[in-house]
Amino acid sequence: MSEGNAYRVVVLHNLVIRVDRISADAGAAVSTTNLEAGMQLAANQKNNGCIDGEYIFSNRDKAKDFAVLSLDFVLRLAEKSLESLNGHNFFALPDWGNDFLADNQQ
Repeated sequence: MSEGNAYRVVVLHNLVIRVDRISADAGAAVSTTNLEAGMQLAANQKNNGCIDGEYIFSNRDKAKDFAVLSLDFVLRLAEKSLESLNGHNFFALPDWGNDFLADNQQ
């Protein structure tokens, strides 16, 4: 990417906390598509148990779309977790662990 502006999506504690314009230099790792950034998001979730990080885009529309995608991902993760917890039989198995998290200690 040539020097200029880029847009950053900052995710902390699995929530989008900021979408802002930044100055990007030629060495900045800029996602060209939401699919590329989505793969980074999924890898972060798998490896770290969260999607925290900074995701850089070439324009504000891609950054905004990714911010929505990120929040939707967390919403669906929470819904699946709630479904799993509600469906768990605590009489037969008194312990429950969230299978959707990489660092789940069961």
